[in-house]
Formats: sequence, structure tokens, C-alpha cells
Amino acid sequence: MIIFGGQDYKGNDFDTIIVDRLKGEPFTDPFFETWKPTHLHISIHNDDSFIGDETKGIYSYLFPVRNKEGQIAIAKSDGMKFSLIPTTSPIPTKFQENTIIYYSQILVDRKAQKGYIMGNDSIHQTSSHIYILCIDYSPMAKGICF
Repeated sequence: MIIFGGQDYKGNDFDTIIVDRLKGEPFTDPFFETWKPTHLHISIHNDDSFIGDETKGIYSYLFPVRNKEGQIAIAKSDGMKFSLIPTTSPIPTKFQENTIIYYSQILVDRKAQKGYIMGNDSIHQTSSHIYILCIDYSPMAKGICF
């Protein structure tokens, strides 16, 4: 089991992401120098983001990350290895003049090999739009992307 996050318990961003392990020493990964886990406004079970195969000992998860420029990407943790999932286009962060705030973990439909992340253009206003981004990870699951 590994544990990492981009913010402390008060919501302050970490300068350095430390990956803590249940068994073994904590470590840092160069991946987190560029990409930080996004703040999630909805807490969902990590199993909802699981894309691995327990029967084969493959423990892989999808999670959203953000860089300093505010670009969102989808990352994959594969054991202790972290990488971005290639996408055909950048993940939208704006719609018209509205900034999209992605606020959920990636909910995975393992049978369809698709993940979904929810967002809106203001989590504090009642007149906001809801956005659902679909991530087709089937090419990656078939070994095409990696």
C-alpha cells in the first residue's frame, strides 16, 4: 500500500510529494516534481480508480494530476511507478469563459475500460454547469500506449 497527496490536512500545497509505503521506506519520485495530485472535493474509495488485475498481482490506479500551468492530466500508478496516460488532446480546463474544476477521483468502468472524472465551473454557486470527462484507457490496457 502506498499513500501520497498534494496537500496537508489544512489544504496547503506540498512543495515535495513523499510517497509513503506500508511496508518499506518512504520515497520521492521525479514525476511529482512536474505533476501534483489534484485536490479532490469528493472522497471516493480508491478501488473505484483501480485498473489493475489482482489475480496477476498488478496494482494500477488512475488519478488526476495538475502541473504549475494548471493543465490537468491523468496519471497512472503502477506499483511504485508513476506516469501520465497519453491523451489525444489536452484535457479541457475551460469551457467558453468558465474554468472547469475537476473535483472527483476517476471512477472506472473496468469492463468498458473507461474512466470518468466529474467537474463543474464553480463548486460554490448554484448556477454552475456539470462536466463529465470520459477517459478511454483501453489502448493503454492493451499495451499500445506504454
